[in-house]
Amino acid sequence: MARLDFLHGLAPKVQRPLYLILIATEGSQTEQQYFPMVASCNTQNVVVKMVDDGTTDSAPSHVLKRMKAQIKQMHFQKDDKWEAWIVVDDEWSSEQLKELIAWRNEDALHHHVAVVSPKFEDWLKLHVRGDSEACREYADFLSHKHGCQDLPVGFVNKDRLRHAIDLASRKQAKQQTEIEQVYVLVGKILDLKI
Repeated sequence: MARLDFLHGLAPKVQRPLYLILIATEGSQTEQQYFPMVASCNTQNVVVKMVDDGTTDSAPSHVLKRMKAQIKQMHFQKDDKWEAWIVVDDEWSSEQLKELIAWRNEDALHHHVAVVSPKFEDWLKLHVRGDSEACREYADFLSHKHGCQDLPVGFVNKDRLRHAIDLASRKQAKQQTEIEQVYVLVGKILDLKI
């Protein structure tokens, strides 16, 4: 089995994941629930670890600062299999995204940046488009969102993920070569084979 000391806190006899995806987002609530749910749809030994410092500062520079601190704590080795993704809304200017692009270019194998167009809630809407009952559940979720309402049970499943990826890939043109759309990250988590 691959050496995975970078997952501190796991008992030595527990089978460790063979692939780690770190994700830092602007959002401190919904995104923190969503990405681990996506990972649960992959039957491979893949772990999504959300990078969160408990603050609500959503500026790209702050999200990057959190990610850099997490990577430093992980003490990755050359043979470790991991990726680090920063996910932000696409409302930020090109100037504000420059620092993220520079970070991505430092290590294009491990560092990635994804944007959500225009906001994360809009990405979630694609999961339920065409399903009137699910749309009602999602509307109820949005009406309580600021009260730390959890995503509805069963909201994230393979069919909805594939539906959202398909819709997004058809409608969203790639803006810059260094920045992906969020559906690329979701597809990677869902389909990663190790």
